[in-house]
Amino acid sequence: MDNFLKNLIIVLNTVIRMIVIMIINFIGCNTESGQMTYITNAVFICIFFNTGFLVMLCNANLEDQGFAFFNGNDSDFNTNWFTSQGETIVGSMVFNIWFPFMMEVGYKCMRLTF
Repeated sequence: MDNFLKNLIIVLNTVIRMIVIMIINFIGCNTESGQMTYITNAVFICIFFNTGFLVMLCNANLEDQGFAFFNGNDSDFNTNWFTSQGETIVGSMVFNIWFPFMMEVGYKCMRLTF
């Protein structure tokens, strides 16, 4: 489940990033730096909430609050939660660190090939 969740977060973050960039490019801005500011802020906020809430809700135990479908192992943020979810969070962070570099290398290879 942890590997599935890590990969789901990575895929959703990539899709969210591409959609946000397309929307802001469609809307347009007066300056290039203004557009980059909007893209950076919007992508950060979307990815932050996506990564944080997905990990938190998928493993939360909220049966006592009336949410029967959230029946994870941990009812609070304790050492068990950090031990079980640390790999998922760190794995998605490491991928998000290397993803821009991999995209640039891929684009460069495509330009050289075509």
